[in-house]
Amino acid sequence: MQSKKKENHTNYISEGDGPPVILLHGFAASLNHWGCLIPDLVSAGFSVYAPDLLGHGDSLKPEDIEAYHVEQVFNHLESWIEGLELKHPLTLIGHSLGAFLSMIFSIRKPGMVKRIVLVDPLYSPKQTSIFVRFYTRRPDVAIKIMQATPGRFFNPFINWKIDLAKELPAKKVRLVARDFQRIHPNVIYTPYTTWDLTPQLHAIQEETLVIWGDKDRTLSPRSFPRLVDLMPNAKSFVLRKTGHAPHLTESSAFNQQVLEFLNGGYGEM
Repeated sequence: MQSKKKENHTNYISEGDGPPVILLHGFAASLNHWGCLIPDLVSAGFSVYAPDLLGHGDSLKPEDIEAYHVEQVFNHLESWIEGLELKHPLTLIGHSLGAFLSMIFSIRKPGMVKRIVLVDPLYSPKQTSIFVRFYTRRPDVAIKIMQATPGRFFNPFINWKIDLAKELPAKKVRLVARDFQRIHPNVIYTPYTTWDLTPQLHAIQEETLVIWGDKDRTLSPRSFPRLVDLMPNAKSFVLRKTGHAPHLTESSAFNQQVLEFLNGGYGEM
């Protein structure tokens, strides 16, 4: 697996040879969250690209708050994708905030996208839990809390992702905690600047698979069926007794669904 950094300071890994698949992680995560999926995609004949989003992991972390507006985060991502100069239509797999960015990319660059997999996707501020809504509505307060919290309290669990802590083995809990500690505090402004994509969902014509956990505490599980209904060519798969990150907590079942979808196992959409 290769780790690279391009001129716009996007840290990413790439592996495999075949149709390109781009993996976009969620808020306060990193490319490492796709560690269980990448080997299976490569074995199935895909080339995989997984970046750290702006302000996350080992990618660029600007100090300017304006840099973390979701439009700027998208522009940074778009520039990185265009710099890859991929010759085939893309498959986008996005989790939560990464799913939001995937949908924007599909709407604005439809000719570049072949398929989309949306994992517990963020598409409207109305989906968020009361706990998350407090932090996204008061990013200034959230930043002060994050900066004042000793690192040891981020491990073994993170309040924001408490549904993960109950499902993950210790090694993955440490991964989640480490990624949370590595973000620039100003990334809290990114979810604060998202908007409701509902009126635009009909424009996403690509074949789409929406996967979610029915015990998601970050985004309301009741919101996901509506997303599927509003997208012209979408299918769904629900993982029972699973929280906000099924690609981490139920990786075997999750990977199977993704590979079946990418290999045409879902038949006509």
